[in-house]
Amino acid sequence: MTHIEQLQEDAERALTSSKTPAKEPLRVFLSFLRQLQLTTASWSGVTLRFAIPLLSFHASSLTPDEECNTREQVFLAALHSNQIALAEQQLHLLKSKLGFTDPLITIPRSLATYIDSTSSLDFDDYEDEEDGFEATEENSAGEAQRDIARKAADSMKPTIKSLRLAYLEALLQEAKEEFGSATKMYKAILKVTPLNALVHKRLIAIAKAQDKPLLAIRLLTRYLSVFMADEGAYLELADLYHSLCKFSLAAFCLEEVIIASPNNYHVFNRYADTLYSMGGDENLIKARQYFALSLKIESISNNRAVFGLYQTCN
Repeated sequence: MTHIEQLQEDAERALTSSKTPAKEPLRVFLSFLRQLQLTTASWSGVTLRFAIPLLSFHASSLTPDEECNTREQVFLAALHSNQIALAEQQLHLLKSKLGFTDPLITIPRSLATYIDSTSSLDFDDYEDEEDGFEATEENSAGEAQRDIARKAADSMKPTIKSLRLAYLEALLQEAKEEFGSATKMYKAILKVTPLNALVHKRLIAIAKAQDKPLLAIRLLTRYLSVFMADEGAYLELADLYHSLCKFSLAAFCLEEVIIASPNNYHVFNRYADTLYSMGGDENLIKARQYFALSLKIESISNNRAVFGLYQTCN
């Protein structure tokens, strides 16, 4: 039995042994989950099962830091399990505990107007439809006006009472599908912390949720111009290019991941699949080579490479 399984068993025993569960097993288990950063959707049910009784019976005996961390843990788990009311309750309690009142973000009016009119990570305006548009005098005049507005916006910053709570508030708005409000909050946060990778990724997620693949691609490429070592972002970009049948661009993204992770046979398979989709004798030969390399790395549980090798040899 692993350490986390032992802690979970102890917490379960404490939860079922009496009407008022013992504090320590629940607290230790939830603290261990936070240390391992196990805040994904697969752990949301477990988190809620133990965190809610801990807060219900022992919130007053927890240290302020531990109570706030546990409430944030419940908030994230509630969002993952689509329990919006519970998430709103925990965010309200967090604000009260820390002494913050709404609004958490105050944006100057002129900056708010500019944020509303832009789509990018750094507030530059661009078209999120098909690339390119015909240059006209009207467009040139519009560009000049945007340049003036951009320079004015650069000199202004929003007032944020708590960056962490503002981020949680934006997550809540996003979960409620209030994308306009969430986007405005994320952009305001980026004006204060422009290298906040989590916020950049949330903007990309919103573009995907709104079924705007071209906008998501633009945001991802700009994100990768700063965070160049993010393999997950390259894989996400490859998926977006695949969805638009831009296989050569998807192949480029997968090549970047192969360079960073030369022993990841799953990426070799995806790259070979992409080459196979592109067609042509040269690409088929290359796809066969990468399926063979994938099998060399993992030969036991790699049926995808076996089938790919069979297909490329026919």
